[in-house]
Amino acid sequence: MVWLACSVAAWLVTGLSILMLDGAVATLADLYDSGFRLSGLGFQDGLLLVMLAMFVSLLAARLSAARHLREIEPV
Repeated sequence: MVWLACSVAAWLVTGLSILMLDGAVATLADLYDSGFRLSGLGFQDGLLLVMLAMFVSLLAARLSAARHLREIEPV
């Protein structure tokens, strides 16, 4: 379940960084008469982030287990 905690933490860090940068980006966009605004991760993007974190952590666990099993097996 570590992958879940890490992916939720990544989602929160992304949201917090967008909140912190939103004012500065809006001011800069207004200087150039642009309507650009930052937007955070939506539900689908957050779900994709969680699924990718799960896939990467499962792949890493598989590779790690295979490596360690290969080391202890006799030739």
